[in-house]
Amino acid sequence: ALDRVDYAVNKLNFVVDDRWTPTNTNGTRPRANAGGYTDWMQSSANVYKGDYFKFKQIQIGYTLPKRISEFVKISKFRLYASFDDFFIITKYPGFDPEVAGIGQALGVDMGAFPNSKKMVFGLNITF
Repeated sequence: ALDRVDYAVNKLNFVVDDRWTPTNTNGTRPRANAGGYTDWMQSSANVYKGDYFKFKQIQIGYTLPKRISEFVKISKFRLYASFDDFFIITKYPGFDPEVAGIGQALGVDMGAFPNSKKMVFGLNITF
């Protein structure tokens, strides 16, 4: 329910751009703090195509050739970078189409924070 009309602040632009206001009486979205918003939240107006392609975890690395690492008295030297929930391809207008929910709202985007993106850089050295 990206269009929660019970919250008047912190909205995505597409939600508020065409909502009803006294100066925009032909708006296609309900006014902020509208009564009966649960009817709006449960209508097909709040259904968005949620297909996506997400790279959940990617790790890239490079191991120094043995002849070079042995030259500096190291058995193995490896650099790596790991990216979790970092890349997503979607047309979903919200933060993240991989939404959770509770109770009867499973799979309903209630405007929660998206999954955190993580970058990890590392170095493995074996002597």
